[in-house]
Order: sequence, then C-alpha cells, then structure tokens
Amino acid sequence: MVRHSTVIVCAGLALVAARGSAAADRNADFMAALQDRGWDDVAVEYLAWINDSPLQTVEFSRQMPFYRARALAAQAGASRQSEERQSLQADAAAQFETYAKAHADAPEGARALREAANLRAAQALAIVDEIAKLPAQANVQRESLQQLAQRRF
Repeated sequence: MVRHSTVIVCAGLALVAARGSAAADRNADFMAALQDRGWDDVAVEYLAWINDSPLQTVEFSRQMPFYRARALAAQAGASRQSEERQSLQADAAAQFETYAKAHADAPEGARALREAANLRAAQALAIVDEIAKLPAQANVQRESLQQLAQRRF
C-alpha cells in the first residue's frame, strides 16, 4: 500500500512539473508570437498582466525582464517621435543591463549586454544626428549634445 501511494505521489509530481513547463512554453510561445507580429505594446501589457497571474511559472518569470526589454526596444524602433524613442531605448537598455547582471555567468547575460550596448549606441547616434542638424551659431547647444552623446556611449 505504501509503495502504491509513493508511485502515485511521484506520478502526480511529474504531471504537475510537466504542466508547469508546458505553461512556461505557452507563455514564451505567446510572447514570441506577439513580438513576431509587431504587437510589442500588447506584449508589454501581457507581461504586466501575467506578472500577477497564477499562470506565470518560475522559468517564465526569470525570463520576463528580457522579454520586457525586448518589447520596449521594439517599441522604440517603431516610434516616430525622437523623445519617446530615446526614453524607450533608455528603459530597454536599463532592463537589459539589469537582466545581464542577474545572469552574468550565462550566455543570455552576454546577449542582454549586447542588446543594451546596441541601444546605447543608437541613442548616441541619434544625438550625433541632432548635432549635425544644428545651425553653425548653436555652438553651446552643440557642445552640450556632444557631451550627452559621449556619456550615453
């Protein structure tokens, strides 16, 4: 009798574990589908919703900051307003950097650092582009923007 109950408990635990990993896969698959379709604003809202959901698994919660940063970076790329794009790039880069610190010994940490560096470089290039558009008389503003670009990159 004890042996049967042990087998049943083990089978139940295996079933729960399988369901948990399947849920993580479904969450990740859903995020990938949203981002593949360019629905990055919906992806950010989904991440906010699933944060408090019982459907969130440990593995998916571990990856959430990376998904959020990726969605913000994609939103920045789609933005036509310079200030909004700069803000979204800064937020995404900061989240990639935080994720990289938490996963410093894993390949995904290096990938997050690469993404953050690309976003910081894009910010610096946008500032350099602004500098090029300034009239010759705007020396003070030009110097200020050059210093800002140097700090960003």
